[in-house]
Amino acid sequence: MCQIAGWLGIIGDKNRVANSVAQSLHHRSPDAKGTKHWEEATLIHTRLGIIDLSPLGAQPMANEDGTVWVVFNGEIYNHLELQRELETKEHVFRGRSDTEVLPHLYEEYGSSFLIKLRGIFAIAIYDVRKKSLILARDRFGIKPLFFGPGLSQLAFASEINALRRVPGINLQPDPQAIHDFAALFYIPAPETFYTGIKALQPGEFLEARLYHEKLVWGVNTFYNPSITPDFSLTLEKAVEQAGELLTKAVQSQLESDVPLGALLSGGIDSSLVSTAAQNSIPGGIQTFNVKFPDAQYDETWATLAVAKHIHSRHLTLNMNENQGTWEHITSLLLHAGQPFADTSYFAVNSVCSLIHKHITVVLSGDGGDEGFGGYNLYWQIDRIRRLQKLPEMLKQIIPRCIAPFSHLGVIRRARFQRFTELIKADDVGIIQNLFCMIRENEHVQLCHNKDILPIRRFFEPQWEYHLGNSQRLERLSARAHFKVSLGTLPFSPKKKLNLFICC
Repeated sequence: MCQIAGWLGIIGDKNRVANSVAQSLHHRSPDAKGTKHWEEATLIHTRLGIIDLSPLGAQPMANEDGTVWVVFNGEIYNHLELQRELETKEHVFRGRSDTEVLPHLYEEYGSSFLIKLRGIFAIAIYDVRKKSLILARDRFGIKPLFFGPGLSQLAFASEINALRRVPGINLQPDPQAIHDFAALFYIPAPETFYTGIKALQPGEFLEARLYHEKLVWGVNTFYNPSITPDFSLTLEKAVEQAGELLTKAVQSQLESDVPLGALLSGGIDSSLVSTAAQNSIPGGIQTFNVKFPDAQYDETWATLAVAKHIHSRHLTLNMNENQGTWEHITSLLLHAGQPFADTSYFAVNSVCSLIHKHITVVLSGDGGDEGFGGYNLYWQIDRIRRLQKLPEMLKQIIPRCIAPFSHLGVIRRARFQRFTELIKADDVGIIQNLFCMIRENEHVQLCHNKDILPIRRFFEPQWEYHLGNSQRLERLSARAHFKVSLGTLPFSPKKKLNLFICC
């Protein structure tokens, strides 16, 4: 993936700082580096070439007269359609890069151009005339974007570690972030581990300007997610529509000027994506999986079955034994930039490191287990709902029946305690209990700071749910699905059909 960084405001020795920031981003985008300085602003880009590998695809990139500049990480799937629209309005394009539509769109529509984009992106646009900066992150937060605001400057970067190289940012630990991490094992946006660094949330954009050397900035939303099911659909029609949408989504992500493949694990999501890609590319697609030495975690048997079924050109790679060393693990944890305890982080890194030797870009199917109810939590929700419908007498008897088994050990005792709490929980409590790594009362005992916000805030309704007269199970499932799909819960990779960059 490409990486972006920069700032609005005056920073001393900007060349040295820019070089240091770019160096910290080089590891994921080694093909090229570009920097553009103004007296009051800087844009930095490190490139992994995918579309338009010529110099015309280099960033930072400007409009015709150089009044609007952009650095961009991601892919705009509808860029050709947008280019044709802009050409009818007399905008002139020099290359084929999807990046080039961005300065022209901003020139034509201002910040409202974001609603026209279909893709995954982190964008920074500098308007030379207004001395203003716009930062934006895609609807589902696939591409990360962090910023560090101050009184007279605002810096941004694709990675937290890059921002740590910018002077003037407060790097003291954030008590709220530590509190949240203790329950979730990750830190939800907009907080990060550092008091002076924030994360732009999915579907948000930030506007900043300099007024008499003082920074004025604010965050707005360009996308508000909602659940609005069509209750008139039959199962057959829903299956047909899902297939059409999936195929269309995959086809929109197949544009690449470098070899493109697919990660295939044999699960719901990667199998669907690989099938759609195989059917959409003349000659088929190259699929990959990694064979793990521990049979308990190795899914090669399922992968080979799917690859054979869809007739893809498949390659199985063997896991590197050195990737389990203490040095490897600690380097990855430090690379994350802040505490992060999702163990899938190590597996994904291992897969990408191996595949990068063969190919630059692969499709990865994240989100199938959410869309099709593949996680255990969905049947757990149904079981809890059924137990809550028991007569009050039975609800009172069950904990007494469980009490004699308290000698079975800490783990089983904790499970029994959580079970009794779930019987009494409301909708928010059910979702919170299933997703938090420790129980609410344990969290309160662990974190004594009374001035911080409760974890419960992440599980209260934050979006629009147009569920009509649907049953409680459907409402609970929708809320759980939406939480995971937006990547707002701990063991969720960013859940959207995703162009995955191996670097």
